[in-house]
Amino acid sequence: MRNALRNSAVFFLSLPAKMSGKVASVRFTCYHHVFDDERIPFERQLKYLKNYGEFISLDDAVRMIRGEVPIDGHYYCMTFDDGYRNCLTNALPILHEQQCVATFFVVTSLVDAVTALQTIQSDDLAAERQPDRHMLERILGFFPTDDDLRVEFLTWEECRMLQEAGMTIAPHTRSHRNLSRLSVADVREEMRGSRADIAQHLGYCVPHIACPVGRPLLDFRPDVEPLLAAEEGFASFITSERGPNCQGGDPYRIRRDHLCAWWGNEQVKYFFSRPCHSPR
Repeated sequence: MRNALRNSAVFFLSLPAKMSGKVASVRFTCYHHVFDDERIPFERQLKYLKNYGEFISLDDAVRMIRGEVPIDGHYYCMTFDDGYRNCLTNALPILHEQQCVATFFVVTSLVDAVTALQTIQSDDLAAERQPDRHMLERILGFFPTDDDLRVEFLTWEECRMLQEAGMTIAPHTRSHRNLSRLSVADVREEMRGSRADIAQHLGYCVPHIACPVGRPLLDFRPDVEPLLAAEEGFASFITSERGPNCQGGDPYRIRRDHLCAWWGNEQVKYFFSRPCHSPR
């Protein structure tokens, strides 16, 4: 009932909205999973967005925001968080068919974890690399306790497959901990460690990082983590603040709109028709 009411409200709010605004911008998507029954609506969303803009890579999007390349229209940068395996099996074929590139931000301590339960119980991971229970609950929405429960994450081999298919693998920290509650030293280790893990397994790591969950004040300190990302050599720090990114925006406070693959086009329209904010 709650979802039905919400969907109805969003539908009516979306009616006067316009996808093509006057201000050129880059919009980031933030998906987490594409389940088997979400493939058709996910494909429909991509086709819908292609009517209003061009899909570009993360590197190109950041260059535009930094002002190195002009933003001369409307662009979309596709991203997926956490590293679920269904992004390979279900999202990748659709991305290929629609000629879209995407970046997959992976929690490196969960890569190669057959199930979340096995990861949390594994003796193979060093103590400092064990994912925090509360963070795992935030990733999954629940904490796995049943032996037969399978929550599949990407393997490093599958990350290489995505890479070879033209997609980008980037760090989402090492253990998805709440950065706002960590010391500066621990935040640096989360950033450095995830970058080193990707470089070790895939040969190189792109200079971009997405904050776990990504809400200002709740998940990162606006005056701390973005600065640390810059000091650690990252070219961007990506959040979950909604809204478009315009020329001259802050590459260390990149906005992303969280989307669900099962949403209808009216929900995409509602969130993506919001006006561009002034550069920060």
